[in-house]
Amino acid sequence: MDVQSRRALLTCDSNPNDRSDYLISLGDRLMMRDHGTFDVRVTYVPDSFILNVTSFHSYLMALGDPTEMTPERSGKTLLEDVNNELVPRWVRVTLIGRPAATVGGSYRCLFQDSQPNWSNPSLTAAVIEFEAA
Repeated sequence: MDVQSRRALLTCDSNPNDRSDYLISLGDRLMMRDHGTFDVRVTYVPDSFILNVTSFHSYLMALGDPTEMTPERSGKTLLEDVNNELVPRWVRVTLIGRPAATVGGSYRCLFQDSQPNWSNPSLTAAVIEFEAA
């Protein structure tokens, strides 16, 4: 699937509260043919748009499909695609799982980005507690 078709799966809705900073977190499973299953979480501070939940799940199904996709590449791709389609103020992508080739081990990968000059330290500090809930 080409980049444009994959990104088209991520649809957005208008942010009903675009004057305030707040957190949204979406999670699902990413099943990768040759690399195992990973829990994926995208936590972000929306700007003008919010991700459509149904489209996020469809997108993850397509993301895990190509055989050349690795956990690192899928995390980087997800971050780039969310940044391109959603343009959040701040975003974090986390992959947690047990790779297929690992016996008894675990895997964590985190990607993070923000718009230039955006900062809200108290909100981003709350992310760990927010994601654990």
